[in-house]
Amino acid sequence: MSERDELQHKYEAAKKKLEQTEHRLQKLENEMKYLERKRSDEDRRRTHIVAHKGGVIEDLFPESKGLEPQEFYRFFTRVMEHPEVVSVMRDCAQEIRNEREEGG
Repeated sequence: MSERDELQHKYEAAKKKLEQTEHRLQKLENEMKYLERKRSDEDRRRTHIVAHKGGVIEDLFPESKGLEPQEFYRFFTRVMEHPEVVSVMRDCAQEIRNEREEGG
């Protein structure tokens, strides 16, 4: 094989390797975009759920509407310092989960 043929062969091999690498890079970029979109969708869903729960709290406890976020956190922390409240809330949450699992 002549030197020219050998160089041509190396060139073709390098070109093929470059194309494969570019293809892998494109696949990884596409996967990254997909994961970012998925995370963004999950973040939006979580934000919606948190906002909905906050609305429920405001509906059931209208006095909370006037509290700043830090004040509300302080309020809720104080409420949760009462073991009987924590116990009732845990029991209720468990009952609701059980009902859901039973199809109720």
